[in-house]
Amino acid sequence: MILAEEITKRQELQERFFKIQERLKIPEKHARLAEVNTLQEDPNLWNDQEQAKKISQEQVRLTKFLADNQKIVQSFIDLESIEELVATTDDPSLESEYASKMSALSKEVDAVEVQVFCRGRTTIMMQF
Repeated sequence: MILAEEITKRQELQERFFKIQERLKIPEKHARLAEVNTLQEDPNLWNDQEQAKKISQEQVRLTKFLADNQKIVQSFIDLESIEELVATTDDPSLESEYASKMSALSKEVDAVEVQVFCRGRTTIMMQF
């Protein structure tokens, strides 16, 4: 059985991730990706090869970034689903799967948090 303490840890990790998402301005990045996709549909874009290259690179970066973000969001959803399954079934393998997924997710959130912190420090340093 997954203990309340483990669920609380997942909730705290999820809250940390939501705060990171706020700093990363995820909704704005989705909006920008939509803009970039629209720009790429313009046949005149390719008249300026340099601009076309920049737009294409931005699309690739945003697409990867948002896919990585969505992967983490899905991992939280998966953990919540396992919590529900554990409450209704007696399958010890679910507890092991939960622990494994929680450990991996914790490492992913930590890595994103470090990246955000380092990016913030770099931005501050560049201002001087």
